[in-house]
Amino acid sequence: MAKRSYTKTPMKEQAPEIRNQNFDEVALGYTLEEGQLEASRCLQCKNAPCITGCPVMIDIPGFIKAIEEGNMPLAYEILGRYTNLPAICGRVCPQEKQCEMVCRLGRSKKFEPVAIGKLERLVADWALEQPLEYKEVNSDKGRVAVIGSGPSGLTTAGDLAKLGYDVTVYEALHAPGGVLTYGIPEFRLPKRIVKQEIERIVAQGVKIETNVVVGKTITMDEIIDEFDACYLSVGAGAPRFQGIKGTSLNGVYSSSEYLTRVNLMHGYQFPEYDTPVQKSKNVVVIGGGNVAMDAARSAKRLGADKVSIVYRRSLEELPAREEEYHHSVEEGIEYHWLSNPIEYIDDGNGRLKAVKCVQMDEFIIEADTAIEAIGQGANKVLLDTFPELSLNKWGYIDADEETCATSIPGVFAGGDIVTGAATVILAMGAGKIAANEIDQYIQKTKQEQLWAEQGRKNIFNETVKVVEMQSEAGAAGTVHGSLKTGVLTTTYTASQGLLLMIPNMFKIAGELLPTVFHVAARAVSTNALSIFGDHIMDLSAVAHLASIEGRLPFMNFFDGFRTSHELQKIEVIDYDDLKAMMNWEALANFRRLGMNPNRPNVSGTAQNPDIHFQQRETVNRYYDEMPAIVQKYMNKINNLRGTNYDLTNYYGDPEATEVIIAMGSASPTIQQTVDYLNANGRKVGFLDIHLYRPFPAENLLEKLPDTVEKVAVLDRTKEPGSDGEPLLLDVQSVLYRHTNRPIVIGGRYGIASKDVTPDQIVAVFNHLLFPAAELKQRFTIGIIDDVTNLSLPMSEVLDLTPKSTFQAKFWGLGSDGTVGANKQAIKIIGNNTDYYAQAYFSYDSKKSGGLTNSHLRFGKEPILSTYNVEAADFVGCHNSAYIHQYDLLKGLKDGGTFLLNTVWDEEKVKQLLPNRLKRYLADHKINFYIINAMDIAQKTGLGGRINQVMSTAFFELTDIMDHETYLPLLKAEVDAAYGKKSRTIVERNWQAIDATVAKLKKIEIPAEWAEVEAKALFSGGDDTKPAYIRNILEPVNRQEGNQLSVNDLIENGMLGGVMPSGTAAYEKRGIALEVPEWIPEHVQCVMNAPLSVPMRQFGHFLLMMRKWQQLLKASLPVICAEKTA
Repeated sequence: MAKRSYTKTPMKEQAPEIRNQNFDEVALGYTLEEGQLEASRCLQCKNAPCITGCPVMIDIPGFIKAIEEGNMPLAYEILGRYTNLPAICGRVCPQEKQCEMVCRLGRSKKFEPVAIGKLERLVADWALEQPLEYKEVNSDKGRVAVIGSGPSGLTTAGDLAKLGYDVTVYEALHAPGGVLTYGIPEFRLPKRIVKQEIERIVAQGVKIETNVVVGKTITMDEIIDEFDACYLSVGAGAPRFQGIKGTSLNGVYSSSEYLTRVNLMHGYQFPEYDTPVQKSKNVVVIGGGNVAMDAARSAKRLGADKVSIVYRRSLEELPAREEEYHHSVEEGIEYHWLSNPIEYIDDGNGRLKAVKCVQMDEFIIEADTAIEAIGQGANKVLLDTFPELSLNKWGYIDADEETCATSIPGVFAGGDIVTGAATVILAMGAGKIAANEIDQYIQKTKQEQLWAEQGRKNIFNETVKVVEMQSEAGAAGTVHGSLKTGVLTTTYTASQGLLLMIPNMFKIAGELLPTVFHVAARAVSTNALSIFGDHIMDLSAVAHLASIEGRLPFMNFFDGFRTSHELQKIEVIDYDDLKAMMNWEALANFRRLGMNPNRPNVSGTAQNPDIHFQQRETVNRYYDEMPAIVQKYMNKINNLRGTNYDLTNYYGDPEATEVIIAMGSASPTIQQTVDYLNANGRKVGFLDIHLYRPFPAENLLEKLPDTVEKVAVLDRTKEPGSDGEPLLLDVQSVLYRHTNRPIVIGGRYGIASKDVTPDQIVAVFNHLLFPAAELKQRFTIGIIDDVTNLSLPMSEVLDLTPKSTFQAKFWGLGSDGTVGANKQAIKIIGNNTDYYAQAYFSYDSKKSGGLTNSHLRFGKEPILSTYNVEAADFVGCHNSAYIHQYDLLKGLKDGGTFLLNTVWDEEKVKQLLPNRLKRYLADHKINFYIINAMDIAQKTGLGGRINQVMSTAFFELTDIMDHETYLPLLKAEVDAAYGKKSRTIVERNWQAIDATVAKLKKIEIPAEWAEVEAKALFSGGDDTKPAYIRNILEPVNRQEGNQLSVNDLIENGMLGGVMPSGTAAYEKRGIALEVPEWIPEHVQCVMNAPLSVPMRQFGHFLLMMRKWQQLLKASLPVICAEKTA
């Protein structure tokens, strides 16, 4: 292999004395041979920093490798995945401050970085010479308007077109390109290049309309009505002046006007184009950015004898590209550093004569033209006609920098109109973000939004209109207003958001307006926030039908996290069947009562005490009649589906003496436990409540066996200070009228989605066997309350899942694809077998990179186990760091399967596996497999996404499907998920799937593993750590938080939810596969100055370092510093 060159391969350029006479491009480009030579310098880093240094995240090593191999089609295909404007990027992107700045080759100090920009230009220019093919584009995903055809807008348009959107770009000027066309001169970016790049975007199906001034020709309201989303990328081209004396003189230009005349209006081709551009002798440009360079170098080419740049800072602080400054000096541009203009001097006839400046003293520069290049302002035409759009304090659009979302739903913004004047590549980066966010916005996972966008009809053969508000309060108010006009309207929220809706809900109920609020119940924030759920009532159709007939609004509660993060195989009710159930007369009456100018009335008035009480009593009969109406619709669904819904359902022994009353997602678990206990000689039962308000008192009395002696009511909520939780108080009131007046006690369970398991329910039934005097009137289950002693003691873990049901548990890392892989698996199995399927996913509360647990079940029998997998047939660990942190194999059945994803080979695994795992594997005869999923993912171009590898391994190691069956189904799921994004992504995932089986390695369990001493996961604390760390943080991090008692929290300072600060110092998870190693002898200079700090402060730092050396009794590398002011 040839020795790697220390310097970049030079690119040929026009000589300064020649290029000063023309506007032709300065840099002449690489030949293929020169490009291959430069490409050979690339180190092909495994985790290339140049990729993250690029705002559009181009696979830089990938396209450079293709150049080195002479494969230009592949190089262009790689570039095209990330950028729609590669020929432009290769010319004007400041690579020296982005990708090239972090190039590992360049950071070695002996070498210059790879010339990434020049290589990008080489590939793009090659592509522009190839025939342009117009492709048939499927644009059925939605319509998007892009306002402005600069680099940001063109990027968004191109990316959205690739995703299948119908995109229209509106450009105010007569030619598209924005700043690319009117701002950057020909010698840096030829207009033919811009035109060709735009033609390629048009070839993808993008439509561009010029001479359209949004805000004048067409309004934003019209765009919002016509399109599903829009992107504002109008740039920041408004002129900006310093406002010094003489600014209005003839000969003083803004850079925007000057460069627009030169570029867009072809002033550089005068007299061929009749564009008046002043022929100047002496030109002064104020500013130091790329725009100032462009203006100065353009003036030189237009024939100026002398061109000067006045810049208020030093050369070291010059923001312009190094290449531009270097070229300007070659071309004879003069510089005045640390200087400011203070006056434009009049020649007596209203024309510019000279510019007065100040450095230390005042000085005069003769000039007949002055160009101010000090930045541009926002486009006021659009902003002034769209006042609903929020602006920041600088007058630019206030948009979220991570999503480009503005204050208006569906309106996104990016580029210079958000950031102020910046670089082309940063504008393109914003465009890519916007395209992705617009796609997500339009293709929301909210099913009703998706159906509305697709024009899907409801049972009335109408498309549902989806309105997104900024808060739950606004949503509830909009529901109220819409209902008042006779429009059926619904909404959804979680318990925390419901608090903001309550004022409007009182109005809706008082005015007898039918609606359903679907509420994902969760713990409302008290001492701390919990995102996890608390309740379920799963009869949405009944709620809607009953609400319309009974003229009362409903809240339809369903278990928050437990339901939203669980997948089940279900059947849905056909629309025709729902239409047959509808009370059309009641619906017509609701619509007749809607507020209408043709039927005027007044609502929402104030009432005095004389009639308000009576007014409130007028609604009584509606509440009295509602239980019967709900029962009627339950019966209709029962007849249709063969179900047994009732206001309350009794399950168990008809002569039960002990009964639990509850509602929600714990119901199947309680039913399992009732079957188990009755099969073992007990007489127990369960009353499941479906309608909570109006409370079904008569139905409850009718269903409860006359033999009942003791009742335990379970509430999934806590009301401190009350005599009991809500359901308990309701049941006690009703059972006061029961024939036998059974003893009624109440308990709390499952708060914040704490798992409810059969052993907890057994504890309740066992407690009901106690004599009346020994019963706890109030109790808790699932926790250890050693302070108020309300908790019931639990037995050993009891898993009542049928033995024939296959159970699997997976330990994953947030964003590694584990959850996605398991959702894919459950979908394949549920859709392609006669198995019942269930999956539940739990997460910790870390922002990213946290622990994920997936619990999967498959079987021939209905799955009633609404709790986590306790006895697994299969355990998958997708991060090898977890073997030291969690009790991974707890509950894994004898003869079960354990799959470990690890970078270690077989010998290393045997060496590093903890003894407790070795002993468990041996004692329980576990089938142990390993796979290096990270290696497969990286070699197939998937980075850290191991989902397809682990999904394939799961199917291969289980008997749910054979290889020939699952393989095409798995690949079809990949195609469905990624096919519209990129065929390359699909093929990479297919390659990973195909490579998996051969890489699975079974580890034979050595006989000596059965003899090793198995230490517990936690064998004692470090007394030097704070008590909170030892007693709370570490058990929680080991997934042992359920074993902590109430007193543990109090003793460790958590009364009221208070936590100490600085806990992150003790939470080192050790999950990285690669870590840097500092080798002192390889380091010659830790700190290379000058440092921009006062010398006195730097002296303090040196003193601290010397003390550190003394304390460590070790020598550190020399610290280099130069004294600076």
